[in-house]
Amino acid sequence: YEHVKHYVHHTLNVFRSAHTFGFIVEIKTDEQVVLTYGDKERRKILWLSAALILCLGVLFATLVIRYLKENERQKRQLTYEKQFRIAMEATQTGLWTWDIISDHVTWDPQCFKLLGYEPDAFEISLEKIYQLTHPDEAATMYFAIKEQIIAKHAFVIERRMLNARNEWVYVQVRGKAVEMTDEGEPKLLTGVYINIDAQKKAEHLHLSAVAFDTQEAILITDANEKILKANEAFTRITGYSESEIIGETPRFFRSGKHDKAFYTAMWQELLTKGFWQGEMWNKRKNEEVFAEFLTITAIKNTEGKTTHYIANLSDITQHKVAQEQIHEMAYYDPLTHLANRRLLDETMQHLWDEGKSKPHYHALLFIDLDHFKTLNDRYGHDAGDMLLVQVAARLKDVVRKSDLAVRLGGDEFIVVLCELGNHYGMAHYLAQSVAQKILTHLCEPYALLEGNYTIGASIGCVLFTSDTHPDITAILKEADSAMYQAKTNGRNRIYFRDDAAHS
Repeated sequence: YEHVKHYVHHTLNVFRSAHTFGFIVEIKTDEQVVLTYGDKERRKILWLSAALILCLGVLFATLVIRYLKENERQKRQLTYEKQFRIAMEATQTGLWTWDIISDHVTWDPQCFKLLGYEPDAFEISLEKIYQLTHPDEAATMYFAIKEQIIAKHAFVIERRMLNARNEWVYVQVRGKAVEMTDEGEPKLLTGVYINIDAQKKAEHLHLSAVAFDTQEAILITDANEKILKANEAFTRITGYSESEIIGETPRFFRSGKHDKAFYTAMWQELLTKGFWQGEMWNKRKNEEVFAEFLTITAIKNTEGKTTHYIANLSDITQHKVAQEQIHEMAYYDPLTHLANRRLLDETMQHLWDEGKSKPHYHALLFIDLDHFKTLNDRYGHDAGDMLLVQVAARLKDVVRKSDLAVRLGGDEFIVVLCELGNHYGMAHYLAQSVAQKILTHLCEPYALLEGNYTIGASIGCVLFTSDTHPDITAILKEADSAMYQAKTNGRNRIYFRDDAAHS
């Protein structure tokens, strides 16, 4: 080991050699060197330890921060989910999914709640959904969804669904296709149910309010006909304010122009069909009678029981007046307001048509005033017109409502006596009696501006049926001939032209 003796080693190597060689080596070194070396080694260890601790601290801090952040994220997520759930409940919105391939449908609890059911109150399926959907919308529901999805992969539809109280409520269904088949058909849908019943009812109320404020008069009663509400248009037409008629019934406005049979038929149709429509005469506050076109609708609840009646009416008085004026000009003489030849022809045709099922005798009286030309020549046509008007009034007083008084022109008049029975002798007697009554009335003095004036009349009478006389021309010819025979016999009398079978 001689080489060791003279070999100068680094201090660290000397220390290391001491551990290696199994003998004692005298190390000649300085104490300061040893101490300095030890300090260096300790500092290295301290630095390494500090670095390790720092790394561990950073790692720990990182883990703590990540934990805190994740915890915060989870809290926010829980808060969001809670808020989302609250929002879903507040807006009555429920989540659903529909696997079209397997026809499997899922509802979250809120879907049940928005219809008033307890969560999982029944097993949800397509068949159950169709049962809960209004029949008017169930048939087209799937096709409406499919059509929208093919167009834009999403859909929005509204439908009525049956809730737990057995009431139809409006539900908006929104959805989107989240999976499609290779052919572009929807495979998996998801979306929400939104209860929009309150919104729909508000819309209906708004529409009702708008409609209630229209120019058409509206009257609302309860099931017992007690008036609950009337709009401004009703007030304008009738003159009654709403406060004056609340609690009254529509009988309050009756004019007296309709009989009991009219109202019985009206109510029978209203109760049977749920509505009635037609023309009616009623009375305004100022006692004026007016014509109205009226529609009455029965409002029923879900059980089919009538709860209210709504009447819509419009004033057609001017229209009726115009109609009557047109009818008057078409069918009545403008001076005397008796029927004219056109109405005579239609009445005779009606008698012939009815004669096929009701074989009755009728009578036609042809009336001509005696010496009427003398009146016109002496006092003028105004006096003649005044007398003709009074003649017409007397004819109206004598004949029945079922009979017809006609002015042919000039001083010629016709009276048709309808349905005098199917026995010739009785019909002849009745016609003779009426003709005599007419002659008596016509011979009474007339009040003219020039004073009282008396004039006579000649009357020719013919009995006829739809079998004995084929047309009005033949009857008029016979009646005219009978009238001239009365004049030939001395005027101011009646001549009866008996039917050939009874002559």
